[in-house]
Amino acid sequence: MKRMFLFGLVVFISLIFVQNLRASDNYHFAILGDRTGGANQEAFEMVLRDIERLHPDFMITVGDQIEGYTDRETAEKEWDEILKCMKVVTFPVFYAAGNHDIYCEESEKVFSEKTGFKSYYTFDYENSHFVILNNSTAENFEQMGKEQIEWLKCDLRTNRDKENIFVFMHKPFWAHGIAEGNEDAMHTLFKENNVDVVFTGHWHQYASNEYDGVKYILVGSSGGDYGPKENIGLGMFYQFMWCKVDGDKLYASIIKAGNIYDDDLVTIEEEQMSYEISHNLITSEAELFEGERKKSMDVSVRIINKTKKKIENEINWNSKMNWKVSPESRPTEIAPNDTLHSTFQLIQKGGFYPLPTISFVYPFGRDKRYEYEKPVFVHKKINSERVEKAPVIDGKLGKKEWTSTVTVSNFGNFDGNKAKIDETEVSFSHDSENLYIGARCGEDEIDKLKAELTNRDDPVYQDDCIGFLISPHGNYVYHIYVNTIGTIWDKKVDLEDGKQDESWNANCEVKCSKNEDSWVMEMKVPLTDIGITDKTCEISMNIRRKQYRNRESGVWMIDWVYDPSRYGTVILR
Repeated sequence: MKRMFLFGLVVFISLIFVQNLRASDNYHFAILGDRTGGANQEAFEMVLRDIERLHPDFMITVGDQIEGYTDRETAEKEWDEILKCMKVVTFPVFYAAGNHDIYCEESEKVFSEKTGFKSYYTFDYENSHFVILNNSTAENFEQMGKEQIEWLKCDLRTNRDKENIFVFMHKPFWAHGIAEGNEDAMHTLFKENNVDVVFTGHWHQYASNEYDGVKYILVGSSGGDYGPKENIGLGMFYQFMWCKVDGDKLYASIIKAGNIYDDDLVTIEEEQMSYEISHNLITSEAELFEGERKKSMDVSVRIINKTKKKIENEINWNSKMNWKVSPESRPTEIAPNDTLHSTFQLIQKGGFYPLPTISFVYPFGRDKRYEYEKPVFVHKKINSERVEKAPVIDGKLGKKEWTSTVTVSNFGNFDGNKAKIDETEVSFSHDSENLYIGARCGEDEIDKLKAELTNRDDPVYQDDCIGFLISPHGNYVYHIYVNTIGTIWDKKVDLEDGKQDESWNANCEVKCSKNEDSWVMEMKVPLTDIGITDKTCEISMNIRRKQYRNRESGVWMIDWVYDPSRYGTVILR
């Protein structure tokens, strides 16, 4: 701000004294903006609650607390209502008068009687001097009255050497004075007497500028109408100011109303409940063979009410462009500890992605609401071709070896939209001993492929790669990634014990190659290595392609977790 206190001749200052000095020069205060001129009482009370949660050392208003412009009796009632609201705060409040507070001689008396303050006054706090002015009935500095102006001049001369000087008044005379380059006697007075910051209100919109070392701040609305709609960029929103004084420095921030919360906002039980709602208590599932296009299929929705209250709400669908869900909305009523099962019809009109999304508002806890919205989980299935002659693992993906297989090609992201990866196709075949996987990964910029890792179990998932989650029986998940030069990373996950064995290695045979517009992978996986002993079985599986160039990935099933119920199915016949 300005002066630093200089100790010219100091022989000895104790550490305790220094610590106490710093403590007394460090404090916080809040500034409350206008409430009236079209009062929003709900917003005003929200601001007060926010300030109380931060609990400053004190608070100062910039005026306009009541609507005013009425008779004495009505004004007194309005002040009684405001002072009742103010009881929510547990720290001192200093009032400045606005034009709605003081508009005649009688209203000035009411202001002083109700607030306990004169219309203009000063106070000192720690290392700072605060000046509260009354320009409620004036339109410029000269109209503030000779008595108040002389008092102000005397006060500023007396206190000009204080470390901080802060001035408060309602109307921003500076906006039409120094801010517009006009002659401004009030600004000159402030400049000559080392005023640091001038706080004003009245316009219900935030603004700030500095002139000749004097900072001017127009405090926005704390409940007064600010126009047709909120505009953050123009400072038009319900707010208050939070000020920290540290020595000769002021740190001022604007805080938007409704953004301060108690520390018990969410209990751990409520946090865990919200997770359970998202992952377990609401599900929507359909089933489809890869490449098959049904006219319609059933979608099963399950909602578990794990609360002690009845849930009454609607299940809503956003069908998007490729799908139609019938009905699109259905009212529900779920008793406590009961489960709702509901079936909808899903009709495919176009491509697979984007998938339709289901939404449901789930109430719980202390007036908490979880707004669930997820794409429908379409459980995909694909048949693996049983072959008499095993494909040669040479990275060429020969047509004769893979022609009869069904190909996985619909890759999406976790939001149920089409993945932003180049075209990717994965095929399966098997014999009595091995599972064979062939993948062709399109690549528009083949020279930008990243494949830097060459040692087994290097983190190749950081390269261009393709990965698999494989779970034949649901007890284990076998996790495998292969990069574009055939380096393997793999591990085994025990779902019952929750342990991960990163030393596990499948005896895979892998070959990769590059073409002009793609890279190819062929892999042979011994069935016994992934826990398969049956000649015919269903394998839970998910597939993920990672494309390093654009930092994108695509998945076969719209999830990537160690939960086989979220995988697709590869059927071995």
